[in-house]
Amino acid sequence: MTEARIHHTRSVELADFVAQLLFRYLAQRNCPTSVLLSGTVEMVPVFREIQRHARLPENKPLLPHLHLFEAMAAESGRGRRNVPWRFIQANLAGPAVRDKILTPEQIHPFSFSSDRAKDRELYLGTLRTYGEKPGMAILSIGGGTLAEGEEDPGHLAGILPGDQAIWQTTEAFAEVSGFKDPPKKRITMTPALIRETGFTVGVLRGKERQGTFFRYRKSDLNEVLAPSKLLNCSTTNFFCTDVLMD
Repeated sequence: MTEARIHHTRSVELADFVAQLLFRYLAQRNCPTSVLLSGTVEMVPVFREIQRHARLPENKPLLPHLHLFEAMAAESGRGRRNVPWRFIQANLAGPAVRDKILTPEQIHPFSFSSDRAKDRELYLGTLRTYGEKPGMAILSIGGGTLAEGEEDPGHLAGILPGDQAIWQTTEAFAEVSGFKDPPKKRITMTPALIRETGFTVGVLRGKERQGTFFRYRKSDLNEVLAPSKLLNCSTTNFFCTDVLMD
């Protein structure tokens, strides 16, 4: 494993740096590229910066290569305001399609039916259309407290600390539960899929999450107990954070 490169910056610069990484990677590949995104409130500034960078003249030739996917998904419904796709749709996908920066064919939200196993299979099939392995993942690193009240040592996408089952599956997407806030059940990319991904970026924002950062760097916790350490499994990886700067 290769430890992710740590990039410390101030909050106002963090999102810009992540957007730069995305467009550099698109330029490097110069072919259709899948990008999996965590839909969380902490990622909203990143989505807005990606949208801003997409409008720059030098990046416009790269836009046809960009295909957006969900790293974590949840079915919408009554009382479920924290549905991951809503953050992506409101702050990136929706405005980009409206302003004809991206086409609807480049936007790939997870689709739910009564057959969740089939849903996951179809989603993986769509993802594989743009390369045998995922191109890039930009993932929110969680902090705060877990549903049991314990401190979160750093969940990644929908991979919660101590979830032994998700580490045993070879599937690309899995259904998980145990979240503090609704929706309690979600679909997430698995450790197996993260290991396949060519370029993985973890985003940890907020001074209150210093403990999460130090558990990533200093603790003896393994990936099962501190999923943020999964970042070290990708060929190219960055841990982007503002926790020591503001």
